[in-house]
Amino acid sequence: MYIKGAKGPDGSNTNIVVQFVEGLLLYNLWMICIRLGKIFGVDNNMLNWKYIFLGATLVVVLGLFLRIVEYGTFIGMFVPGIIVGYLVNNDYKNGAKNGIITGIIGGFILGILLVIPLLNLPSANHIIFYLFVGGIINAIFTMILDAIGGIIGVIIRNKIY
Repeated sequence: MYIKGAKGPDGSNTNIVVQFVEGLLLYNLWMICIRLGKIFGVDNNMLNWKYIFLGATLVVVLGLFLRIVEYGTFIGMFVPGIIVGYLVNNDYKNGAKNGIITGIIGGFILGILLVIPLLNLPSANHIIFYLFVGGIINAIFTMILDAIGGIIGVIIRNKIY
């Protein structure tokens, strides 16, 4: 089933089912973020958005620049979690929650930026789908690494003070 006159990025007819699925996946990303926040009991009193956006920026910058080093992208995902955990309150739970949100935001952006060079392949018909999947997979890994890093950052802060 095709939309009459609808053309994909490569000039071929675009399947309406694929367009619907891509739109549904983008909507579900937003709903997953909201549900994760409710599952972990996140409210705005526990989150320090200044440090979360600082950590997300560091995830993207360090993840891109440390790619030249072996396992550098993982280091670039992990170190901002430690920094965010160190900067937030002295509670392990808050460090982990801020690390998780940092990982979701920064990891999704980093995942999109890491997938973009692969899109010059001739088989990349559904670019939004590939960007979404790359962003989600990277966000999951970064969320886990930043949660662990947030706890380690809180431990470091507690040892110092």
